[in-house]
Amino acid sequence: MLVLKKLSTKKLTIYIFIIALMLGSIGFVLYKNRGSSDSAPAAVESPAPGASSLEPANPEVSKVKNIKGLDLTIFSSKKYNELRENILGPQENLDLGKRDPFKPN
Repeated sequence: MLVLKKLSTKKLTIYIFIIALMLGSIGFVLYKNRGSSDSAPAAVESPAPGASSLEPANPEVSKVKNIKGLDLTIFSSKKYNELRENILGPQENLDLGKRDPFKPN
């Protein structure tokens, strides 16, 4: 039979403190996340009066869309085509071997 060992008061106090600290930490995290719920719909900002709905609100987005001088000749270069040829991908003509490995030759 197992005999229960009596813990010293010092160890018991430390264990209780650690458990209380863990429960307090979990409670704190749950309390902080209480306000940010995924079930709540996101707030949608209405556009300013007079602003066109077709223009992006963020000016950096318009910079990305209006890039001039973008060099797309890299996709037609010889080096790019060689890289595409060396890609390991599915191969069409594979010799799979026997369909039934238990069937005699």
